Amino acid sequence: MGRANFIVDNLIAEGKAKLMIVVMPYGHSTASVLSGVVTPPGGVAPTAFTSDLLDQIIPTVEKNFRVLARPEDRALAGLSMGGG
Repeated sequence: MGRANFIVDNLIAEGKAKLMIVVMPYGHSTASVLSGVVTPPGGVAPTAFTSDLLDQIIPTVEKNFRVLARPEDRALAGLSMGGG
């Protein structure tokens, strides 16, 4: 309930942020969920998260939205597990 949509909209309206696409995945890697692997509290298997991010999330965004596809035009942030 971080209200990211309101925060980002207000920052853009105030000229404090550039236009952006915000993607908020569930946070539990597909590989961990499907395999039944129990990860430590607040954590996911790094290789599974990396795989989800590089093989699923980024390609899906690049395929479906007009974005700059350079690493320097991306950001990764979050709270709780998203901050990991």
